Amino acid sequence: MTGPEARREIRSRADGAPDGTEAFRSFFSDLPEALQPASPETPRGRILANARSLFARGGFAGTTVRAIAKGAGVNQAMIHYYFGSKELLYRRVIALELLATIRGVFDRIDSSVPAVELLVRIPIGIMREMRANPERLSLLRRELGAGAEQARAAVVEMSRHGPLGIYGLLAPLVRRGQEAGEIRDVPIDALLPFLVSAGHGSMILDPFFRLVLGIDAEDEEAWERRVSGFETLLRHAIFASGVKQ
Repeated sequence: MTGPEARREIRSRADGAPDGTEAFRSFFSDLPEALQPASPETPRGRILANARSLFARGGFAGTTVRAIAKGAGVNQAMIHYYFGSKELLYRRVIALELLATIRGVFDRIDSSVPAVELLVRIPIGIMREMRANPERLSLLRRELGAGAEQARAAVVEMSRHGPLGIYGLLAPLVRRGQEAGEIRDVPIDALLPFLVSAGHGSMILDPFFRLVLGIDAEDEEAWERRVSGFETLLRHAIFASGVKQ
């Protein structure tokens, strides 16, 4: 299935989905086994954990199957048994890290939060999740810097169980908010990329911000000021009133 085909299928599923945070929490209820977190005590879990660390440090090209196997305490044949190839293992690592980010974001959001408030809470949650998981951030930063070909393939393979599924839940939420006059009347294909880039982009570019602007994400006080400022900007960008909460 191609990216556009997956998006069309997901939109058709999401139009009748329940509103609010329960729709997003149920997102994890039917994940296929391949996308479930692996126990760190199992060979599969050790392979994934070591692969994540090595890919985060050296990227796809700079990491060998031999090094992954050695660090995981398995032979190379086991990597091919569980994942088929280095490329497929890499995609699986990316998929699991994307899912871990999504799960972490919604774990930070109270279930009583109004549905439209998610449009602010999700980007802020992405920022906090990325900061709390530097290895994950390094992995995704390297992949995006390399052109994101493998990330795109992973997202398409995940279909409704990954970022495309979240998009499918957010799109009708935005439409309903716009119809109610709560959300600014801007195209969804402009608003949703803005929300993702506000969260992911601000952390992916953190080394640049540190170098050029002197903004240090490790400074707790400066970090909280930054998050608060982002939230204010998001509210004014998203909500018709500018300050809905």
